[in-house]
Amino acid sequence: MDFTSIQDDIESIIAPLSCKLYDISLLRENDTQILRISIMADDGNTTLDICQAVSEAVSPFLDVKDVIKDAYTLEVSSPGIERALKNPRHFMLSIGERVSMKLVDKSEIEGALIKADENGVWVEAGKGSFGSADSGGVDSSGVDFGSADFGASESSGAGGDTSSAKSSALDSGASDSSGDKLAGANAVFIPYSDIRRAKTIFEW
Repeated sequence: MDFTSIQDDIESIIAPLSCKLYDISLLRENDTQILRISIMADDGNTTLDICQAVSEAVSPFLDVKDVIKDAYTLEVSSPGIERALKNPRHFMLSIGERVSMKLVDKSEIEGALIKADENGVWVEAGKGSFGSADSGGVDSSGVDFGSADFGASESSGAGGDTSSAKSSALDSGASDSSGDKLAGANAVFIPYSDIRRAKTIFEW
């Protein structure tokens, strides 16, 4: 089910609670439909009290909109520390975190996500991150990348040649296309069209 039509409304409702909307999904467990709303607190501490406040705030709106015809249970929670990155919104809300990506050419990259916009992402990758990503001792094999959903975003120069994207490491102090300064000598731009699957990863 597509919840695009109500995302902006929910964002407006929860903004006064110092939260941002991460994702909306409809699940079925046994015979119960669950509308799961994932949120991220502005200060990074998504507590149970905040989740309860968001639930109470959005419930009347959902009842009026009647987006789901059958009975359902509303569940509000944090998306978790290790989570799938399926669209540009997810990347933008994860800036500063460590990410792992599988690219369409079957190579992998892992590093700090330092910038994201409507065209792609910039990752400050360690040396030798391409090809076989160094997990840094973190076992992420049990984490589901999810299925990427980047079809709505078109990036300039997206021709599917990931080698050109991977070789575009920026020198320290270089600027991206918007003129913003990017920290780090190994900041690499990757368009969404080159990303097959992605996730955040937890570092001890």
